[in-house]
Formats: sequence, structure tokens, C-alpha cells
Amino acid sequence: MIEQAYNYGNFNIAKGLALQKPRKEWLSALDDRTRHWHYSMNGTRVSMEDDFRVWTPSKSGVTEYFMKYTGDTNGGASNVCNCRCFTMYYDEDDVIVE
Repeated sequence: MIEQAYNYGNFNIAKGLALQKPRKEWLSALDDRTRHWHYSMNGTRVSMEDDFRVWTPSKSGVTEYFMKYTGDTNGGASNVCNCRCFTMYYDEDDVIVE
């Protein structure tokens, strides 16, 4: 629950920044507790207006969820409960050092 509030707050703060070309990136914990579909989302970059497309295992196979940020409740419990992923916001012209 705390992570959801943190990610929601960061998303709203990022929307208010004066970024010329706002982008966001999904970052995962990358350890043995990370969901395999979140592991595969790590490093996914989209524009601020776009949603992350998260392909999630379900009883019927795989379901696509559209999430504005990590922890977005639109992803359902299988993407949100105990998730430790976070979203980084930046300007497309920023230099990102990895």
C-alpha cells in the first residue's frame, strides 16, 4: 500500500514538472522475488501520456493491463500486491547514466 501511494504521488508530481519531452521508465527490483512479467518490464520506456502495457498471467492465459505507473491499481492485484517496482521520470533529452 505504501508503494502504491508513493508511485501515485511521484506520477502526479512528474506531471507538474516543466519537462519538454516527458518520459517514464519501469524499473524492477530484479531479484528472486520479482514477478517474471515485471522482470521483463524492467527498462521499458514510454512517453508520459502513454500507459505501460503489462502482459500478466491469468486463468485464461495472459491478460494485458494498461498502467500509468508502477503500482497503478488498473493493473489489478496480480500486478500491485507486494510489488516493489518503481517508475523513473525524466526528459527525453536528459542524459541517463546506467
